[in-house]
Amino acid sequence: MNVADIKRLFDYTEWANDLAMQAAANAIWKGWNMVTYPDQPVWSNTVVTQLVAGKSLSSLLPAFGDGLAQNAQAAGYKVVRK
Repeated sequence: MNVADIKRLFDYTEWANDLAMQAAANAIWKGWNMVTYPDQPVWSNTVVTQLVAGKSLSSLLPAFGDGLAQNAQAAGYKVVRK
C-alpha cells in the first residue's frame, strides 16, 4: 500500500474494504486451521468465570492452555509442550 492507495481509502470505501480484506487474508498464517475439538467451553469455564471474579487474564492463561491441551489429546492430537 502506498500514499496514493491510502488517499483513495477516504474516497472509495468499497475499494478500501476490498484492499483491507486482501491485506488481512495475506497476513493469516498458512498453517492455521479450525480445531476439531471444543475450545469455547475451556475459555468460558477457565477464563471468563475467573475474569468476572477479578483475576487477571495473564494468571489464567496456564489453566486455559492446560484445558486446551486436554481437549486436544482427547480428540487424538499429539500435544507438545515447550
